[in-house]
Amino acid sequence: MGTNGAQRAAAGRTGPGDAGRDRDKSGQDKAGIAQTGALRTPGAGPLGQRLRLGAGLVLFTFVLSHFLNRALGNVSLAAMQAGQDLRYLVWSSVPGQILLYGALTVHVTLALVKLAGRRTWRMPTWKAVQIALGLAITCILIKHIVATRGAMTGFHASIDYRHKLTALWTGYAFWQSVLLLIV
Repeated sequence: MGTNGAQRAAAGRTGPGDAGRDRDKSGQDKAGIAQTGALRTPGAGPLGQRLRLGAGLVLFTFVLSHFLNRALGNVSLAAMQAGQDLRYLVWSSVPGQILLYGALTVHVTLALVKLAGRRTWRMPTWKAVQIALGLAITCILIKHIVATRGAMTGFHASIDYRHKLTALWTGYAFWQSVLLLIV
């Protein structure tokens, strides 16, 4: 009778389905799946992957606080502004800005490096959609960042939510809605 993949790996042999798989000393392939089907310990991946994950979690935290603040608009404009003031205490501080812009730079740079290092454009559909949405988010987000942070930094202006909503939604509502959906 034939042997299965786990038996071949334990014996140091590979079969036809194992061709081209890179394995570490423990018999795990680079995707983190061992021959037994168990996943690797979280955070045990390559440094670039861990940095991208950490940066992504910082960006997720920022976006979550941003969306929760938007949800306060269902209560009132005053509640939305109070949430914005609280959010600015964290993210507009020097450590908050270093963390946020550092995470944005690391996440985008490592994603582009990984994309550029691909040997082939053959990939599953979900991966192509993920790449396309990631690039779209970056392109759409540039105008959002310039309209908000750029105005505040360039003109030393403190923009409240009433003015921000007017500036962002006038003639730009479609792209703001797309950005909300794909982030």
